[in-house]
Amino acid sequence: MTCRYGRNPTRPKDTQPPVSCGRSVKRWPDVTADAFIDDIHRADTALHPWAQSAPRRLFRHPLCHWGDTLEKLAQVNGALASADLTPVDVTSWSYEWVWNRAYRNAVEACDANAIVFVKDSFLEFSIAQLRHDQIGLTEAFGPDAVAIALGHNVPFFADIADAFFAHWIAEGVEFVPLQEALTPDVVSATGSVVSSKFLPLPQKLADAGGKPIAQIAPDVADLHTRITKLAVGQTG
Repeated sequence: MTCRYGRNPTRPKDTQPPVSCGRSVKRWPDVTADAFIDDIHRADTALHPWAQSAPRRLFRHPLCHWGDTLEKLAQVNGALASADLTPVDVTSWSYEWVWNRAYRNAVEACDANAIVFVKDSFLEFSIAQLRHDQIGLTEAFGPDAVAIALGHNVPFFADIADAFFAHWIAEGVEFVPLQEALTPDVVSATGSVVSSKFLPLPQKLADAGGKPIAQIAPDVADLHTRITKLAVGQTG
């Protein structure tokens, strides 16, 4: 999802065709750079029937791992450039996988009150987390930066999606084409420092610069902790 938050932009009337995205399945630091690159090539081959007509080919590092050594980072960046793949990363996520685990526990227990709480709390948390991440994004790239928000098609999100999008729109979020987020400074920042930490782009850059940002929005940190406890026993 790409979106603007906290501003009222003037939208262009015309948009470009869809952008092709690829993502390797291997994770840093579990494999060598050669194995990681081989996986990229195999994925690229599998996606070729669809990717060949795309105006731009994008790549997202799995779990936002850019490389835990300078050698890996440089080798993978070179391979991506040779394959004409532009690395781009996520700037915000809502931890819906944690809510999904708590939701599954509530559903399996037939606990109607818990089900309602998990759903309602996600609406509160997700917009607060987007707001928090947007502050870091604008500090890194300026007030016009467009968020790239991550969402997974887990069962919980399927059940909450209508309310989720309605809530975000009511809070002033505008969903826009991905191309609007792909400014040169954002693209060049992806894969720019040694990092295997699972952090969205602004947090990774702040961490590398010695000024880490709180991973969870402080005003909903207790809520995230409570949901994490309700999620105990579930995985995935």
